[in-house]
Amino acid sequence: MVKGRRVVVTPHAGEFKRLFGYDAGASEQERVMNVMKEARQYNITVLLKGWVDVISNGFKVAINRIHTCAMTVGGTGDILSGLLAGLLAKGMEPFDAAVSSAYINGSAGINAYNRLGLHIMPTDMVDEIAYVMKRYDKIT
Repeated sequence: MVKGRRVVVTPHAGEFKRLFGYDAGASEQERVMNVMKEARQYNITVLLKGWVDVISNGFKVAINRIHTCAMTVGGTGDILSGLLAGLLAKGMEPFDAAVSSAYINGSAGINAYNRLGLHIMPTDMVDEIAYVMKRYDKIT
């Protein structure tokens, strides 16, 4: 149903197991191999969220370590998905959109944590997105 389409899935480890039928892996190397394998098999982009985010389209792999443990609350993945959808809607390639959205989301989480401490809410992260993206603004 999704094979060959511009699809990005954003599972955490439990969702990865439900989607693909096995654990993503305990080590970073296992996670990279398994994410790459499933992305290639289905011709999709997989963004495995976790202590390290692993992103692959089956041919390229990116690792995102930009985040904070304060982001382990419900709703932060929804922000990630919204960022991803926005970048895809602007025409960005799925792999690049996944890498960018993971970085922006994590950076917003770090900014919110630095401002408020461990007890951040997803809405606190939303408030930080513009500040994260501002450093990449260009006037053409």
